[in-house]
Parts: sequence; structure tokens; C-alpha cells
Amino acid sequence: MEILWSPYEDNIFARLSGENLTLFEVDKFSNRSTTPQSVELSHQTFASPIVSAVAPFYVRCLDWCPTRDFGRLLAVGSASGRIRIVGFQDPSTRDIFRKLLDKDYGPRHQRPCNALAWNHTDSHLIAVGLDRHRSDPSLLIYDIFTAQEYVLLDKGKEELHGGSSGTKSDGALYEFGAGEQVVSLCWIYSKEASTAKMLVGGFQTKGLRLFDLRDSASKPRGPSTKAVYGVCGDPFNEHRVASFSDNILHVWDMRSFDKPIATHESSHKAISQIQWSPTRYGLLGAVTKDSPDFRLLDLQHTHVMRDDHDPVLLERSFNATDGRAITSFSWHPHLENRVLFGTTTNTMHDVKVMERITLNWSKTHHLLWACGRETRYLSDISAPELVLHVINDDISMRMKIRATNGYGLNVDKFAENSALLAGDNRPEAMWTALDAIRNVEGLDSMDGMTFRGIRNVLAGETGKAKSTAAMSVWEGTPYAGRKDGVPIYTSNERDIILRLCGWSLNKDSTLESLLYQEQYERAAALCVFHFELRKAIEILQTASKKGENYRHLSIVAVALSGFTDDQPSLWRSLSSTITPEIEEPYLRAVLLFLSSSRSEGVLKRISTDTDLQLEDRIAFACTFLNDSVLTDFVKDLAEHFTSKGLLEGLILTGFGTEGIDLVQNYVDKTSDVQTASLLTALVLTREWSEDPRPHRWVEDYREVLDSWMLWEARAIFDVYNNRLKGGGPRMPRQIVATCTFCGKSIAHNASSQSVSGRGDKLLFPKTPNVSEIPKVCHRLFLANSDLLFNFNVCNSNCNPIKCKK
Repeated sequence: MEILWSPYEDNIFARLSGENLTLFEVDKFSNRSTTPQSVELSHQTFASPIVSAVAPFYVRCLDWCPTRDFGRLLAVGSASGRIRIVGFQDPSTRDIFRKLLDKDYGPRHQRPCNALAWNHTDSHLIAVGLDRHRSDPSLLIYDIFTAQEYVLLDKGKEELHGGSSGTKSDGALYEFGAGEQVVSLCWIYSKEASTAKMLVGGFQTKGLRLFDLRDSASKPRGPSTKAVYGVCGDPFNEHRVASFSDNILHVWDMRSFDKPIATHESSHKAISQIQWSPTRYGLLGAVTKDSPDFRLLDLQHTHVMRDDHDPVLLERSFNATDGRAITSFSWHPHLENRVLFGTTTNTMHDVKVMERITLNWSKTHHLLWACGRETRYLSDISAPELVLHVINDDISMRMKIRATNGYGLNVDKFAENSALLAGDNRPEAMWTALDAIRNVEGLDSMDGMTFRGIRNVLAGETGKAKSTAAMSVWEGTPYAGRKDGVPIYTSNERDIILRLCGWSLNKDSTLESLLYQEQYERAAALCVFHFELRKAIEILQTASKKGENYRHLSIVAVALSGFTDDQPSLWRSLSSTITPEIEEPYLRAVLLFLSSSRSEGVLKRISTDTDLQLEDRIAFACTFLNDSVLTDFVKDLAEHFTSKGLLEGLILTGFGTEGIDLVQNYVDKTSDVQTASLLTALVLTREWSEDPRPHRWVEDYREVLDSWMLWEARAIFDVYNNRLKGGGPRMPRQIVATCTFCGKSIAHNASSQSVSGRGDKLLFPKTPNVSEIPKVCHRLFLANSDLLFNFNVCNSNCNPIKCKK
């Protein structure tokens, strides 16, 4: 089966199946209903047959008449070499249509017609490629208006109309390729009539040959190659043709016809058809035998006829026919990238070939891309809701919103910056941790962050801090007097860490904060871990009256009221059974702590529960784990948070090299250089000032602010960043006053003196003394004493001798 789009009607195509030639009209399902004869081409289009014709012979090839002036005409070639003009009903039928209808042409001796091509510009010329027969020419060019016709006699023989069967001429206007076999041919695309009379033919034994009909004395030229099949001209480049042989495709430039400019070898089966796209520059379509894949070879970006670059064919393919093998295809002549396919099962498919899309994402959150010949633009206002959701969820958009809202600039209470995170809560724990670090006396000052991390605090000044153990005491219970509870470890270093996490001396303020935030389970757990069981029960009972969401806490309070420290006991046995089924992490931790023997394994299990807050896990470990286990626990925890880039881990690592590694991993995972830069502005450790990574975060954030044209936010950030760092280096003087005669700077001695300090000293450098001003050229004083004064008032680059201002 072979199919061809009409060159002048967008919704008409011809299908050749055996001897049946059918004309189809394509329409959309939404425009009208289908008929029983309609054929579905795609989910949007269907084709209805308009008219069918049965050829008087077996048709091997066909081609549309390139102009509408003659009507709906096609030329078909037979296995005997006979060429016939076939016409269909046309509303604009003219006399010329009736004159050409059913007109026949052919060679003197019968042989198969292998190729047929109607000239695109001179539409009265038809080229025919034939099999070899002795020394007869195999490439014939007919003028459809002047060529002699074949007529069918009663004896079944074919003779020339107006002559005998043995005459020398067969009506061809041009004859080439004596004793050769032509397997393919094409006219060169050109809008000029003179250039259009050039023809390329593929000869079985000689290769490709270029024929110039403008000069009868010129000899055909071309390369000797096996790639003689499917020769086709590029409609966008009159010098370029393509051909193939087996699974190898060549692209040729006829100005240098000795060797191909590009070669592509298919890794699949042999190629069966190729065709240039008539709507897209440099795009070549190809199909292979018994394959459903349509291959696109892109030559658009190659450098033709240049020695310093080798052209390259970029291949991509897709399944165009739902797994059915493609027999032929046809590009739509006007609608961009639309292709019609015919398959071995006699089905047809109308497919829109999608281009490779290059997206251009501007720093101001606008999207630009090319879709064929069109350029599409999408702003953050006109985008669909789904796209807007994606845009607003992007880190760059969040950073821009934060910058305009003054994110990170609240240094009095860092936690208030969390309200400006624009939906991204990952840095929230960091700001809370910075407040906790600063609130613990002796860890940091208001001037900047120098905290070295819990790992360093735990090690102490000597690097081997030791703790003392004391047995736990239950308050407000029958077991208050017992001394055989769980050991509690204490030291100055552990006390600092507990205050940093909101435990120990800071427990009461932490409880008030948790109750205000309605974190009742966490507040109750904090009381239990401090052995204040009665207070935990009271918190749960009070919370159960706050609403339906907290009614279950009364049951938990009742369960805790039955606590017994005796081993074994029914309470412990039942509590141990239901503990794994509790989803709330703090209630689960409380029951596990109370119902178990509180061995080292149980305590480590609670400390490693990732559902608990980090500060609670650290504080719990500092309370109940011995020195060696606690050191390993903090080390593993710091390494985990560093590798994951979790900013709350800065409380473990501090602001040293490990803290830089943690923030770098956070930037790599989130691209949030804004938070990293704001943190850098607060840190005053030697590691952060010497490591290039924090400086790179700051410079990248500055560039981002400049690209968004947020000049005010950039200026505020620079002031914020230089607030603790001395204002940065002083910029050299760029405007100076010079002497007209000698060219020396009047104030170069004063400007050469360095000015140290920050703030107003940078903006208002000290005024030089009179003795510091260099002596000006003596020629300034050649006139009267008023000259120098007049020169200073004039303040212009003039000759002081002649100045009268």
C-alpha cells in the first residue's frame, strides 16, 4: 500500500492498494459524524472515501500533479512501463483536465516502471525510470502536452498514436541511461524555472547521476555508489539530496558530489523509504522493513561544505502505528510535522510528529520554548493552575518571595524568620536551634555565632569529660524513696547540652511553650523523663478537656496512673504488649520507658526513634546514656545529619568544618543558597572565613538577587552580611582632581593613606591636612595672587593663565 497527500488540498490524500486507487477526505470527529465507509486515522481525525478508480494495469508507482491548474490528476506507472494520467472529479474541472485525463505514455519495449516524478515547477514534465532493456534508454522525460500517446489495438498490442510500433521515437522529450536500470529519481526543488530543470537519477550499476536539461551538451555527473534507492531532494536546499542502500543512508551536496556530507547506518533492518520534511528544515524521515518505528534524522545543525566540521545526523524514533509494520508514509505538504502512515494490515494512521523542545527558563520565572515554527511563552501569571503550582513550589520562587519579605533579617529572634519560609519548612529547625544556642549563657554572643557543636561541648576542654551517675527518684509516687531506679548521668558539659535542648533548668519554660503550642503528648513525656509522673498525668487530664481531638488522652492518663515499678507486674506486661501499636511517638516512648526494665538497649531505642524531636533525643541520651555510649550516639547522629544535609544538625556539628559540610550538602539537595548565605552572615568562626564554600554561597545569592533586579534586597543583604565582618575592603578612589599642566592628582598623598575601620569611616574618610596636599605645578602661580582662588572656584579643566571666570 502506498499513500500520498495532495500537494494543494490540506484534507485530501490518495491511497494505492493493488490496482485500486482511492481518494480520501480527512476531517475531525468534532466537525461531523462518520459513515460506515469512514476510516479512523487518529483519536481526532477520520478519513472518508470520495471516489475510487480501478487502473487498467498493475500500478507500481504514482505521483500527484503538483499544480491545481490541471485539476485532481495523478500519474501512475505500470509493470509494463506504461504511464497513465488518472483524474478524479473536481469542482474546478476545466478543458485542460479533460484533455489530459486517461492519457497514456510509454517506452517502445515493455519493462517495469520503477520510479515516477512530476516536475514541481514545470508541471508539464514527467520523468520515468525503467528497467534495463538492451541498449534502450531507461530514463525518459515526457511533455504531457506534446508527447505521443499509446493506444490499445484489437490484437492486444500497444502502438504509438500516429506511428507504428517499430518507430525510432517513443514520444519522450529527453532520453538518458542507455542500457542501464533506473531504480529511483527526483527533480531538484527550486522556485526558478531554470534551476528546476535538473534531475537526479539512481542507476543500479553506475550510482547517482545529475542531469541538467538546460544544457543539452552537458554530461551527467555523480558519484559511483550503491546508495541509489529512494533518491529525494531537500525542499529547503536545492543542492542537497538523500539516498540509501540496505541500512545505510547518505546525504549529498551536489556542489561536491564526490562523497556524501553525512552518513547514517541504521542498526535495525534495511531501509524501505526516505523523504524530506516539506515544512521543517533539515529533517529527514525514514522507515525500515517490517518495522513500526518512524525514524527522524535531523541535519539542521550540521555545517555543510566546511572542512572544520563533519555533519552529523541526529536520530530519534518512535512507534507510530501501534506495533503495525509501516509500508509507506507521506509528509503533509503544509501542516507542520504531520505524517500519514500506511501499514501491512491496510490501516492508516495520521500522526503529529513532536519536535524536540528546548525549554528556556528565565530567572524571573518565565518559560519560553519553540514548538515547530511557533514560539510559546508562559509567564507566572498566565500559566495554568497546575503549572503555577509547580512554579510556586520551585525553590527559586520561594527564595524570591522570602527576599521581598525580609527573610532571615530578624536577628533579635531568629525563630520569627520561620514564618517567612513560603511553604518550605526545612530550614525552620535551624532558626529555632540558633535561638537556643544564643539563649544558653556562654555559648554565643549577640555579635555572631561561634558555637562549636554538641560534640565539642561533650568532649570538654580536656577532650575526655567524665560524668557522675546518680539513681533516679520518682516524685509523687509510692516509689519516691527507692534508690534502685535508672542511673542518671550528670556533668557540667551534659548540663549545658540539656539547657540547650530545653531540659533541666529550662524545663519549666519549655513546658509552658509546649502547652501553649498544644503539644500535650510531648509535654507529658518531658515530665515522665524527669520522673514527674503525677505532673504528666495532670497535663494529660487537662488536655483531654480541650476538644474531641484530645479525648483519648484521658485514657492514657488513667493508664499511667496505674504505673508500678515492681517486676514482674500485670501493668508492665499489658503495657509492653500494646506499646508497639501506639502511633503517637511520645506516648509510645513514655510507655516503653515505664513498662520496660529501662536497660541500655531500651534507652538507646528511645534515643534513636526518628519520630521524636532531635533536641529531645539528644537530651534523653545525655540524661540516661553513659559516656562511651553517648559519645558514639552523638557521633553517629552528627554524621547522619551531615550526610543528609539537615540544618537542625548544626546543633551537633557547630560552625566548624563539619558544619560547612552539612550546609553544603543541604545546598546540593535543595539549591537554597539564600538560607546558607544568611547563616554565613551570622557565623564568625575561622573555618567559615577561610573555607571558599561559604563565600561562594554569598556570591551566588548576590547574583540571584541581581538577576531578579531586587536591588533593595541586595543592598539590605550586603549591609546585613557586612554587619559583623568589618564592612569588607575599601573600594579605590575612582574620581580625582588633577593638575591641568603636570597631570598629578591634587589629593594623591591623602588618598594613598589607608583608612581602617568600619561604618562612617568608610563613607566619610578623614579630610587631609594642608601639609598632606602635594605641591601643585609652579605654573599655577605665575600670575597674580588671585589666580589660584579663581581656579578653584572655576573647577574646570582650563588654562589658569587665561581663565576669567
